[in-house]
Amino acid sequence: MGQQKQMLLVELDATGLRSVTELPVPIFQPMASLRGDLGHITQALPRIAEQAGEGQSVWLEITVTTDDYLADLPARIQKLVDGLPLEVLRIRRERGPAMAQLFDSSGVTLDELDPHDVFERRLSLETGMDGGLRGAITQRYLEVVRTVRDGESQDEGVA
Repeated sequence: MGQQKQMLLVELDATGLRSVTELPVPIFQPMASLRGDLGHITQALPRIAEQAGEGQSVWLEITVTTDDYLADLPARIQKLVDGLPLEVLRIRRERGPAMAQLFDSSGVTLDELDPHDVFERRLSLETGMDGGLRGAITQRYLEVVRTVRDGESQDEGVA
């Protein structure tokens, strides 16, 4: 939002360009993209809500930039927009510099690592996570890998 879209009506005659007329494109559904950490997003949401027309809501795409593990991110975002004329259509996570450290510090490329190595390296970058949560996440990861591998094995037997 914040940028009026327009089309140009170009009129030509036998001699060439006659006129150019700017035609505004009406906004039937206000939309916005928001990118930042939770603090920035919290501050920006009320300003975006002000741009909603009467009886309308603004459709939002939110990109959260943080290296922190936020298991409840969708619930946090929903709590922030409750009571505002905002409808969150998409929430994305964009990892910051810590993800770059995952590979840059060792000189090892992703091709040289197996999925378990990548998982362990990524998990080691998380802060503020107690051992119980770390263990639970690791256990669930192993279950997912096992399920995927079992599914692949069954698919290989079918011709």
